[in-house]
Amino acid sequence: MSSTMDQKKPLLGTDGNGQPRAPPPNVPGGGAPSAPPGGGGECAPPPYSGPGGYGGVVTQQPYVPPYGAGGYVAVKPPNYMVLNAFAAFCCCLLCGLMGLYIGSQSDTAWNNGDRELSLRHSQNAKKWGIGGIIGGCVAHLFTIIILGVTFGVVGI
Repeated sequence: MSSTMDQKKPLLGTDGNGQPRAPPPNVPGGGAPSAPPGGGGECAPPPYSGPGGYGGVVTQQPYVPPYGAGGYVAVKPPNYMVLNAFAAFCCCLLCGLMGLYIGSQSDTAWNNGDRELSLRHSQNAKKWGIGGIIGGCVAHLFTIIILGVTFGVVGI
């Protein structure tokens, strides 16, 4: 009553008795391994030289914790420069310039390592940009209505 669990399988590269197998007969040199160039006898692996096998001193990279609390990597908040440039050139110059200035302050705060201030400046730059676009559109619409009424093009 022998089960498959009771039977021992031979190790890889050995015959059933634990002895190493003979090399196949088609190996050049009659089946015997060749010696390394310059003599030296048998082909043996180099001696163990520590983890990685490179020899010498084994070094480890220093641990650098990620920036930010809780183990997450903080992402730089956007500065909304494109939004504010559009607001400055197309809609409302004052609001767009203020947004550009506050957006640059967001970048400066981030580079100084103040994440909270950078996030606050980023939110303010977004508000200035959106406010500039909305204010500029309202001002342009108001100007068109005033000019239309003045010159009699639009009847209100």
